[in-house]
Amino acid sequence: MARISVILLFLVAGCHSNEAPAELPDHPYDEQVIARLPVYDSLVHELLAYYPLLQKPNENETYSMYKLSTDSNVLYGRLPLQGANKVRQYFTLLGDDFIFGFQLYKDSSIKIFIRDSYSGQYNLTISERLSFYPAGGNMRRREPPIKDSILNRNWQYWISFDERWLF
Repeated sequence: MARISVILLFLVAGCHSNEAPAELPDHPYDEQVIARLPVYDSLVHELLAYYPLLQKPNENETYSMYKLSTDSNVLYGRLPLQGANKVRQYFTLLGDDFIFGFQLYKDSSIKIFIRDSYSGQYNLTISERLSFYPAGGNMRRREPPIKDSILNRNWQYWISFDERWLF
C-alpha cells in the first residue's frame, strides 16, 4: 500500500499544466533593464561579431548557451583577447543583477537571461528575459503566462511565470 502511495505522489507531482496559473503577480518591467538597453545592444553586437567562434560545434542544437557563473572561461576562451575583454567589460557594466547568461541561436537572435526570482505568495518562478532580433520585426507576441513588451525594432522584454513543482 505504501508503494502505491509513493507512485501516486510521483504521478501527481509530474502532472504539469500548460495553463496559466489562476492568479499572476503584478510584476512590472524593470526600468533599469530598459535604461541599460544601449549596453545590451553593444554586448550583442560584440557577440555577433564572433558568432562563428561562439556557436558550439553540435549542429543538432538550435542554440548555444552560456551561463556566466559556469561557462565564463569557456566563453572567454573562444574569443580573441580583444573580444573577450570587450565582452567582459559589458558584463561588468550590466552587473550581476542584470545578466546571468545568454543563448545564441542559429538565426543570430540572442536571448539574454536577466534574472530569475521566486514568489512564495504565488509559488511561481518569475523569469525576466530580453530577446534580440538582428533583422528586426520577427518578434512574436507571447501568450500568458508570459507577458512581453516590444522595446524597439530589435528588442523584446518578456517575463514568464512558471509554477514551481515539488519534483
